[in-house]
Amino acid sequence: GMLANVIKLMVNRQRPRAFHAASTEVLDTFGGLQWFVNAGHGNQSFPSAHSATAVGFAVALSVCFPRGKYLFAVLAALTCVSRMWCEAHYASDVLAGTAVGFVAARFVLRQQGLSAELPQILPRALAEPRERIQDRQQAA
Repeated sequence: GMLANVIKLMVNRQRPRAFHAASTEVLDTFGGLQWFVNAGHGNQSFPSAHSATAVGFAVALSVCFPRGKYLFAVLAALTCVSRMWCEAHYASDVLAGTAVGFVAARFVLRQQGLSAELPQILPRALAEPRERIQDRQQAA
């Protein structure tokens, strides 16, 4: 999601809800490149940071919990569809966000060696609070 937000600060694109198909062409939705200038929420459509975050999170969870990979993929896809449904993004924004999220997640997992370690770390971290709760219940 953060990488997508950095890209948003460089690419000026009007959101679909502000686009009038009868009066302009699709390429007119792009306002050109800008260098880290906040053009306002209405002009930061490309790429979809929600899609990037959802896909990146789905990739990371799939590494930790391989049996849930289809569920995570469906949830990420629903997030992507919702961004188009509510007219916050064009399909190309969502596809670009999806690509950014996927590539960023795979890069981080590979660079940090987390692909092998994360499946052991995360389930243990999630199990520890459950064990504490069970210990408290037994003590009471």
